[in-house]
Amino acid sequence: MSFSVLADVGGPILFAGFGIVAYVVLFLLESIVLRLLKWGTYWRSLLASLLMNLPSTLVGFGLIWLAGSSCLNRLGIWLIPVTWALSVAIEGGVLVLMKRDGGRQNWMAALAANTASYLLMLSISQLL
Repeated sequence: MSFSVLADVGGPILFAGFGIVAYVVLFLLESIVLRLLKWGTYWRSLLASLLMNLPSTLVGFGLIWLAGSSCLNRLGIWLIPVTWALSVAIEGGVLVLMKRDGGRQNWMAALAANTASYLLMLSISQLL
């Protein structure tokens, strides 16, 4: 099993392995999750997906640069819940900024979207 997945925060690894297509699929998946949770219209959910993934992706690149991929690989299975939680925190914060009256709905949307994207990326990482 490959644990070199840093999902949203780990998107850079996915991008390196599968290119822009995989990244676009993640944006679309998260926007669909947001829409299904009635967070906003589809176009607003798509915009939110793009905006919430930008900072978490930058954090992912920063982690790779700071720690190096060999250090991250040594963390093994522990890397997944840590990066998932970091992604939820970052992306939930962005959703709060976009929809200040969303309250709990923002955090539920961040949890659901990141869970869906992590499950997809873990499945994809099996192909690496």
